Amino acid sequence: MPPEKPSSVKLNDSESARQARALLDQAVAALGGQPYLTFTNRAESGRYYPLHHGHTESTGIPYNYYLEYPDKDRFEVIHTKDIFSSRGR
Repeated sequence: MPPEKPSSVKLNDSESARQARALLDQAVAALGGQPYLTFTNRAESGRYYPLHHGHTESTGIPYNYYLEYPDKDRFEVIHTKDIFSSRGR
């Protein structure tokens, strides 16, 4: 008796694959859709709170963070009119 040939299974045609794709599409839509998938740069501003043993004695230090995909980033900590820049990778 010849060995049986494995049946051809198309994983992308299964019900679970359709449900997974719908869930992924929903997640991308919640993050912003196509602009989320294709953005190339980002800027962020905020306050940095240095901690010592889980507590801070600071009102926070302003910072700026710039990111340009795929490989450029810059983190600036602004302290009393001086800018201290820390280079990323």
